[in-house]
Amino acid sequence: AIPLIIGQNRMEVEVRDAGSAPTLTLMNIDRPAPVTSVRWYYIPGIVGTLLAIFFFVIRQVLKRTVGLKEIRNPYIRGNPIESVENFFGREELLNRIQRDLPMHPIIIFGERRIGKSSLLLQLENRLDENIFSVYLTIEKAQVKENLLAKIAIDVFRAFNKKYATNFDQKRINDLGNAYDPSDLEDDLDKIANEVLKRNANGILLLLIDEIDRINNWHFDLQQNFRAVLLQQRINNLRVIMAGVRITEEKSTDDIASEWYNPCEFIELDCFSYADSIRLIQEPAKYLNYNGESLRFIYDVCGGRPFFIQMLCYKIFYLAQKKSNKDIILEFVENAWSELVNEHSSKISIKWNKLPSELQDIIKNQRQLD
Repeated sequence: AIPLIIGQNRMEVEVRDAGSAPTLTLMNIDRPAPVTSVRWYYIPGIVGTLLAIFFFVIRQVLKRTVGLKEIRNPYIRGNPIESVENFFGREELLNRIQRDLPMHPIIIFGERRIGKSSLLLQLENRLDENIFSVYLTIEKAQVKENLLAKIAIDVFRAFNKKYATNFDQKRINDLGNAYDPSDLEDDLDKIANEVLKRNANGILLLLIDEIDRINNWHFDLQQNFRAVLLQQRINNLRVIMAGVRITEEKSTDDIASEWYNPCEFIELDCFSYADSIRLIQEPAKYLNYNGESLRFIYDVCGGRPFFIQMLCYKIFYLAQKKSNKDIILEFVENAWSELVNEHSSKISIKWNKLPSELQDIIKNQRQLD
């Protein structure tokens, strides 16, 4: 046997015959690589994997090359962020509350449009299965005398929807304005016990938004509502509230002081630079923001997620209009200038509720224009 290497082999063959001169012949011999046997049942898996890789690559290429006009604006203006995929930042706080949900009530406070409602909704979407949560909003125009009854009805409806039960709300409706704090406490206790029946570690969690609006209520109603939320009779009831300036002083004359001792207060501050950049870039990875444009957005918005979303929404709109994916400083400055010159009602901002530093920035911008 002649040892051949895999691939092309060059051989010289010398032939001799008696009585004649030797003849030299050159030969090229190809040795193919050995074929490894593959079990037939591996083939579908290999083919499936290759197809998955192929479609993933195609999807990424299309994502990069598709025209902006075919893409929906990914930034969210005005509304609280409900989906986990569109929420950025606050991870440390969310993890802490989820991990150590305390027995005492929590009040999350901060300036308007800082992300309090979004945080409550994220908690509702991320909690463990043993926690039955109800998101409640204290509406501005709500009839105050019916507040307690409305809370009970909302809790009953949420429970009926989740567990396909049919708790009767007729008694609550019949009582109307006569429905008092003891009635609400009894009904919350009833739901809390039903939660325990379904899970030995079950918790009833009330997520109450716009809690600061109770500051305008009648003093007795405030006290009664507070007594229900801070009660200690229902062991598996937890309460997390969110509002603006519910605690400024520990004065006995200030209604906020009534909440101070039994509650844990958590101030929601502006985004860090890193979280702001994530909020800018993650929803629209196909846009190419340069360093100057990112810094400008962060500086003029002060790390406030609401204003970042508003400005980026405008940037995306202009990028679509010009079919331009490269976001440079000049482009962002033009978007900001258009935004601050729009009528306040169009961008859902009331001037007297803007932070003072943003008012100064906008005033300076208008003077330059």
